Amino acid sequence: MSSGDLTPLQMVLLILSSTFLYTWRSSLPLSWTLRIIYINLRARYLATPSTKTPSKITRSEPHLLLSRLPAPGTDIFSDVFTSSTYVATIDECDFNGHLSNSSYAKRLDFARSEFAGQRFLRGGMDGAWVALGGTSFRYHKEIPINGTYRVRMRIRAWDEKWCYMECNFVSKDRKTRKEVINCTAIAKLCVKAGRKTIPPWLFFALCGYAPSTSTNPKHNWVHAEDLRVQLMAEARRKAASKKRAIKRDSWLHGGGYGKAAGVLTAYVPVAGARGSEVAKEAVGERPEWMEKKWWDVEGWEEQRVEGLESVGEMGLTHC
Repeated sequence: MSSGDLTPLQMVLLILSSTFLYTWRSSLPLSWTLRIIYINLRARYLATPSTKTPSKITRSEPHLLLSRLPAPGTDIFSDVFTSSTYVATIDECDFNGHLSNSSYAKRLDFARSEFAGQRFLRGGMDGAWVALGGTSFRYHKEIPINGTYRVRMRIRAWDEKWCYMECNFVSKDRKTRKEVINCTAIAKLCVKAGRKTIPPWLFFALCGYAPSTSTNPKHNWVHAEDLRVQLMAEARRKAASKKRAIKRDSWLHGGGYGKAAGVLTAYVPVAGARGSEVAKEAVGERPEWMEKKWWDVEGWEEQRVEGLESVGEMGLTHC
């Protein structure tokens, strides 16, 4: 049916329905779920190599483009990530014409997914996923309707269980065009592998991060890749002895080999540690790679402690 076949009433209804769908697109049923799925699948697609050049891809499987991962040796405290640009649509604003408080939390979900998809993709394929434990918001300046803004994120601190991410909603003042901080949020995150809680320092080291004071910035990345290659070889030998092939995880679980040969799947928490589900005595001695001294992480300690004091002022460390 062409537009010429429509009656005036049908044309008006078509325009109104199209306007409604476009205006309220962020609040339609399943829109949040589909957006989260899209962000994660897009990150994996962009990191999938079309080349086999060794210098451009990871040594471990599944191979990923190094250009889509943090540069080996990057300091986790200096790695600032800025999200895509968002718009304060009418369905996300309150009666004052400003982005409503509840919409900050929803948009932060998208921004965190972007962050994890580009910074923690390699660690996610090791069998881990990042859970949200809570968020504290401080509002500074309103974002007007149809205003554009972005979310700037960085890791501020962690303890043996929780990791704290600072998230600043930033926009440009319509008059001065200077950047302003509209809202500051602290997200409390926990890295999990199944039911096991993974210490943040280990997760960051596996992703290739290292202290800025490190004398060998690539130490953690090289060790992590060696470990992945080793565990994959062991998994292949076991599978071959049973005449089976190693299966990749489903897209929902990262699309890697986390279940079959994931570093964090093999990790055994220290007995008595927060989030520990497995006693050390039940499995014997832990391999040396599970200990802090095997990794270059000591240089983070001073900034980590300072960060904990800072986020503690918002009361989130005691939630």
